[in-house]
Amino acid sequence: MYIDKIDDSLWDVADNFYEMQSRLERFIYNKPSCGTTWMFHCISNDRSEWYNSEYSITLKTFEELIQIYKEHGYSFKSVEQLFSGDEKSIYVTFDDGFRELASGVLSISKEYSIPICVFITADYIGKENYIDEIDIKRLSKEELFTIGGHTLSHPILRDISYDAAKKEIVGSISYLEKITEKKINVFAYPYGSIATVSGKNISVLRNSEIEMAFSTLQTHNIKDEGARYFQPRVNINESVALEMIAKLKNDEIFIPEKKIFEALKNDYYKKFLLNWISKLQKGYDLHTWISNHGYKKICIWGTRGDLARKVIDSIVSNAYDYEVVALIDNNRKDEYDEERDLAIINSEEISENVDLIVVIPGYDIDIIRDQANRNNKNKMIGINELVN
Repeated sequence: MYIDKIDDSLWDVADNFYEMQSRLERFIYNKPSCGTTWMFHCISNDRSEWYNSEYSITLKTFEELIQIYKEHGYSFKSVEQLFSGDEKSIYVTFDDGFRELASGVLSISKEYSIPICVFITADYIGKENYIDEIDIKRLSKEELFTIGGHTLSHPILRDISYDAAKKEIVGSISYLEKITEKKINVFAYPYGSIATVSGKNISVLRNSEIEMAFSTLQTHNIKDEGARYFQPRVNINESVALEMIAKLKNDEIFIPEKKIFEALKNDYYKKFLLNWISKLQKGYDLHTWISNHGYKKICIWGTRGDLARKVIDSIVSNAYDYEVVALIDNNRKDEYDEERDLAIINSEEISENVDLIVVIPGYDIDIIRDQANRNNKNKMIGINELVN
């Protein structure tokens, strides 16, 4: 069973990790498909509400996607029916709990009879742009809706202790059961890749009353008991959905981009990912690097992700011989506005008062440098450049 390959001991050796990924990929693609699980996050026709275009889609495109797949003979099923599906079965899931679920998505679900599974992060409940407890209770009573757990605070589970991870998982399930007055039997891992979920995390689910858990592996689902607690899901955003619609109109099959596996086949990204994880596990010492280079005033720009949050938290909560003049944290779930943040970065206040601008994670540092003003171009460095 492929999930048993996710063993913490493998993380000490990069080659073993890479081989584990390769075996997992081959295993999945050699197995018969029982359908595909679609993964959505933010959904709104108002793009100003999108926190990140990679995880956002308009209601209009979402509805068009549903329409064309139904017209081409695909059947939409609830996640509880996953093992009984075939290659033309589709399971629709939403992560985090954005507010449009209780209005626009609910209307589309009813109009087209589409089962929806919502994986809710407990700490987001009631916050701006997210559903509240009343919405959750109402959705849980809808015949087509399933409520699932998604931890309390959306951490990288592999990056915290076993007890802390168990509290995140079990606590979120208990909280949702209290709200819905129903048993919660499905779960989705935050981030959901091999890099962010450990075998110990999976064992918590196996030893609970949860019947199925979902990852973010970009491939179809498989009928294998070993996959019950790490079923793949395909991330769909506006651009991916439009590509899927265009291909289906031409009777072409959409094959999801295998981001994780393709990245690992590329030596640069493989090295970055493995080094980054290794340094985080050992306690990445960004502070010494900054001090050794004589920087006194820095700006931190966390463009996305809990990796950025981990570094940022450690910087702002400790005293060092440099000053964090500005902290631009785009890890918030309520918005994502690169243009706005670049304007802040390029402002006179930042340009004239900082020695260094650290972009986390910085994989797009070259693009960002091109958009920076003359004063800032040579001050910018991406965390990925420090890791490699």
